[in-house]
Amino acid sequence: MLFQKYSEELKVLYLNAIQSLINRVLWSGWLKNEDPISLLIIAKPESGKSRLLQKFQHNKGVIFITDATAYGVVKGVFPLFETKQPVNHIIIPDLLNPLSKQQATSRAFIQFMNSLIEEGIVEIQTYAIKFRREGIKCGLLSSITKGGFYLNAKKWRTIGFLSRVLPVSYSYTLGASQDILESIVLEDYHKEESVAIDFPDEKQDVKGDSELFRELVPYSVRLGEAEKLYGFRYQKHFQRLAKANALAEGRTVVEKKDIVWVKSVAEWINLEFKVLGEEKNNDTSDFFK
Repeated sequence: MLFQKYSEELKVLYLNAIQSLINRVLWSGWLKNEDPISLLIIAKPESGKSRLLQKFQHNKGVIFITDATAYGVVKGVFPLFETKQPVNHIIIPDLLNPLSKQQATSRAFIQFMNSLIEEGIVEIQTYAIKFRREGIKCGLLSSITKGGFYLNAKKWRTIGFLSRVLPVSYSYTLGASQDILESIVLEDYHKEESVAIDFPDEKQDVKGDSELFRELVPYSVRLGEAEKLYGFRYQKHFQRLAKANALAEGRTVVEKKDIVWVKSVAEWINLEFKVLGEEKNNDTSDFFK
């Protein structure tokens, strides 16, 4: 059947590709002496963004929250840093939920996450919260609609939020959307399973390679130019992705194949909303099996 053939191609080009990227972003939380990578998935409504993130909610080191405020994260998540439970990433499947609050509340939330995912939170002294502790830092994985992104992108750029996250965008061809509708008719969505990752008991040190990392500079510069930035943070993100891929494969040294993998997923790390299922993307399929 045509639908079956196209579904297999879609599985390789979308589910395995972006799901593999999410997987490695979560692995970055287990890198010693590295900050966890943050990721923002951007696509039209009904594109499967939130559902994809939900698959990873039960893994060690992951805190899954459907809605949040800065106050809520401090009160509900920060106490976990005092326990033995690792907190590497917060997953908020739909960023529009916290953004739907009053303007002051939603703005404070983004500014708060802005600090949490890079500089870290050391001290908060406000009317509602008084807090001080070293080492509060974790990554963010979330998604937002294309319209919601454009509505907020300008102010996010002014505070540096967009450079702190890897932006992943995509769109569907007409054929792909027809195939997905057919899969819904066949109730294939009942067959979806959560993703369980066997993370280590403690963070691991992975050695990089400057010569190999240098190959990623053009990708960092290209993404930086699109955001009218230098690309410094993106280079760090890409290097951490390479280390995370090595760690996920049980290695403690970055190799050439890790750089090849990063280059292969880099086509989805942009704001160009590339079309899933295009023939030109078929040469990346081997990296997502």
